[in-house]
Amino acid sequence: MTSGFVWHEQYMWHDTGNAAGVFPPGGPIQPYEHAENPETKRRFKNLLEVSGLMDKLALIRPRQATDVELRRVHTAEYLGKLA
Repeated sequence: MTSGFVWHEQYMWHDTGNAAGVFPPGGPIQPYEHAENPETKRRFKNLLEVSGLMDKLALIRPRQATDVELRRVHTAEYLGKLA
């Protein structure tokens, strides 16, 4: 079985802003920066490439999720608020 990797440059454009978590000072998370930010996504992708792991992954082209797929993880009410 092959593992896949879905990637598009637009994923880098999503900015979650600052985090207001309850992480203690000196912990594993940089203060005031959300863990899901453009830099961590960039570093993750670069590490896959330089480690050679990217060559072992099947590149999957991104596409829009179907309504059925979205409802697997979100309620219809929530999706209705996004429309």
